[in-house]
Amino acid sequence: MPEIRRHPRLGRGQGQADGRTKRAILLYIFEHPEGVVKRDIQDLLQNTFGIRQGRGIDDHLTDLETRNYITKDQPEGPGTANYWYPTNDIAVLKKIWLDTDRCLRFKETIEDQIALLSTKQGKEFVRTEIATAFIEAPVSTKFKGCKLFSYLPSVKTIDQGLMNLNDVCIWACESCPTLITHLIRPNKEILLCISMILNDSLAFEESGTLSFNLLSIPDQMVPTDYFRIIEQLQNDWKNLRFSTAVSKEMICILTMMVALFSFAEEYPEKSKIIFKSTQFAQLWNLFESTLTQTKRGERAVPDAVRMMFALTFAKKIFV
Repeated sequence: MPEIRRHPRLGRGQGQADGRTKRAILLYIFEHPEGVVKRDIQDLLQNTFGIRQGRGIDDHLTDLETRNYITKDQPEGPGTANYWYPTNDIAVLKKIWLDTDRCLRFKETIEDQIALLSTKQGKEFVRTEIATAFIEAPVSTKFKGCKLFSYLPSVKTIDQGLMNLNDVCIWACESCPTLITHLIRPNKEILLCISMILNDSLAFEESGTLSFNLLSIPDQMVPTDYFRIIEQLQNDWKNLRFSTAVSKEMICILTMMVALFSFAEEYPEKSKIIFKSTQFAQLWNLFESTLTQTKRGERAVPDAVRMMFALTFAKKIFV
């Protein structure tokens, strides 16, 4: 079970204004997809927060149920306890993750984000929904008219070295909250880095209707092609497209690498375990073998690494 941080025992009248109690309840229910009863939750909250009042727990459960974060089942018969289950709707998980209603505030606590991905239900979402969709469609179609990743071929049946890509994707999604956030709501800085790494395979469709804010990047020399990419990404990628020399698998691999670099910049200590893992070594091998097949050949790998360092450790370009 994922670790739930313990907090000092609360005095009378004190509460968890930042959503900690609800997060603890949700994490516990997500760890037990077979269902739990209120008594189990009450024991958890008493041991973790010192909360003893059953009525307060009822209010939290009702609120989570109203938002469809959890579901309730009441067996037939007098005196039988309600069983609580986690949602199995990926759309609801995305809502929880992005914290659109400011209820659980998962995106403010990296430890709880990791804990959510480590629960049994979180792992099930990653394995059956998120990783599978990631490989098939490496970026969300959130922006209307986006062509950047349209009609990319798949090479996994040709290159046997990519057969373990699914397992690597699952590991990356479970390990890197930055990647999950990007897959739900695309991060333009990550897309900018991928576009610059694969600049040789980009096609621009000129348009006289671009509407973007003029960029001012003082004291920096930005190559013309890279500046054009930045401008196009501001316009939600409607006039930018990768050639068919780029595969879905290549985009998946680069997305994972860039997201991991971005996560490392923000959480250097937490990323150490990622870079020491055997799964990262597998990802690196895929990264090397895939990029060396591009036009730049062996130069592509060090160029890509420099680009990832430059962008993920630089100030934000998009605001």
